[in-house]
Amino acid sequence: MPHRPTRDWDEDDWDEESPAEDDEEPTERCPHCGHEVHEEAQMCPYCENWITEEEDLPTRRPLWFVLTTVVCLLIVILWIFGH
Repeated sequence: MPHRPTRDWDEDDWDEESPAEDDEEPTERCPHCGHEVHEEAQMCPYCENWITEEEDLPTRRPLWFVLTTVVCLLIVILWIFGH
């Protein structure tokens, strides 16, 4: 009979993920390209865009845009029903 080699590791100890996962530094996604970058990075090394909280896109439309849209809609409504 052939000799079976003995295992010197236990299957329960096997980690399929990165063995240094606990040693990794915190990361976040670049808002421009989506790559994982160091949490404290000021510039993305992949797309070379600056990463700052001030660059967050505004969540609301500017007031001038809303007013222009409302005025245009009023003009269209008056034109349609004014004839």
